[in-house]
Amino acid sequence: GIAGGLANVPAGFVGDRFAKRRAEILSVTIIAVSVFAVALGLATNFLMAVIAASLLSVAISFWHPAAISSLSREFASRRGFAISLHGTGGSMGETLGPILVGALLGIISWRLVLQGSVIPGLVFGIAIWAFLRTVPTSTSSGVSMMGYLGSVSALLRNGKLLLVLIFAAGFAGGQSTILTFLPIYLDEDLGASSVTIGLYLSLAQVGGIVSQPLIGFASDRLGRKLILAPSLAMLGLSFVGLSIVPSGWLFGLVVLAMGAFLFPLMSILLASAMDLVEGGAQATTVSLVFGSAVVVSAFAPAIAGILADSADTEAAFLFGAGLVLSASLLSAVTRWKPKAPD
Repeated sequence: GIAGGLANVPAGFVGDRFAKRRAEILSVTIIAVSVFAVALGLATNFLMAVIAASLLSVAISFWHPAAISSLSREFASRRGFAISLHGTGGSMGETLGPILVGALLGIISWRLVLQGSVIPGLVFGIAIWAFLRTVPTSTSSGVSMMGYLGSVSALLRNGKLLLVLIFAAGFAGGQSTILTFLPIYLDEDLGASSVTIGLYLSLAQVGGIVSQPLIGFASDRLGRKLILAPSLAMLGLSFVGLSIVPSGWLFGLVVLAMGAFLFPLMSILLASAMDLVEGGAQATTVSLVFGSAVVVSAFAPAIAGILADSADTEAAFLFGAGLVLSASLLSAVTRWKPKAPD
């Protein structure tokens, strides 16, 4: 996680400096992910596993800045919807991936599963390169070094962007807390079976798959602020609901509602940040959003753990809710509304 977070900085630079090479960047990223997954499957000791896992995280970090900045440039007037569709694809993979891997683990070892991932990695990496290299792009050339440095300097002086980064940090802190403690709560407090826990977590993903394009589309039509503030509020309230609703169908509805706002919000935060960007630092902006999220999400679960140990697991949910509701309140009362996209 730390390696992936630090890799956001060079990933943003590469995505902006070589924007016209998006096909090569995205293709190499997918292939690199599969190669490092193979390395993890071949690891024979803990140090090798840590190195392989860290390189895997670094490779993944290079995908988002190049992909999201490309979508933002190509679909400027519909970037909320476009980035949300990007997130929907990720949610579908996160829903189907564990099911597929679980089935494979019943037949082969986890090492072979990781080693076998090189095949789809190579296939999709080559397919992405073959497809994207033929798709016209609005980026005629990569930004010059001086142009890039000027754009980064402007980013660091952008007060509205700083606010969006704070919103992202609050959201990510709440998200990491809930996703860490929800399985623990289901297991230790509600006594749910492993199958039931998996169903609840999948239910959250389903909610996100359905809602992401809808919320992204609404943010394009109605404005980011009008969608972001109430969505954060609804997410925070769903976290509170997790701590008070008993297990069963009602708890499932709360999890479904949580997923409906949990997974689209990063796309809206990214679109909000991209709306504020002019010049050649769009991929770097993506990196800043993810970077602010990583910083807070790395520490929030630890703080929540201290609260859970001193009180109960519900206290962790309330801590996560507090982070998200604070971001919602701040987004509602401050003037950060970006200009309408061209």
